[in-house]
Amino acid sequence: MASKLKTEAQAKGDTILKESLPDEYAFLDEKMRPFFKEMTESVIDHAFGQIWSRTILTKRMRSITTVVSLASIGGCEMALRTHLKGALRHGCTVEELKEIFLHLHIYVGYPRAVAATNVLREIVVEMGGGKDLRDFESDPLAFTGDRD
Repeated sequence: MASKLKTEAQAKGDTILKESLPDEYAFLDEKMRPFFKEMTESVIDHAFGQIWSRTILTKRMRSITTVVSLASIGGCEMALRTHLKGALRHGCTVEELKEIFLHLHIYVGYPRAVAATNVLREIVVEMGGGKDLRDFESDPLAFTGDRD
């Protein structure tokens, strides 16, 4: 009989994922877990409970590393969208992310950097950034409702 108690890594993973990427957590918990429980629990336990929970890198630095990795791989726009929102939640600004993609294009090519930039642009528009990003730049979470 399998234990219903969560491991320490699963509990940490749940907490980090709920705080950092609440939309991703909801997707995994509501859509993926019923379809493929083992994959979902592996993501939560390993990626977030064992790796993201480490304290050597800040969540901001982990977000930047993840965004660069996903943009470099290409073809993972769903995950890139999720982690760009997480990067903004962890204190990255739109200008910093744009600069990262500008720098990245010399190493991974224009198509991947432009595709990643487009995902960021879509997020900014969805968050209410529109054409004038001055307010968004001073408070990247102003349009998410995550700040009081």
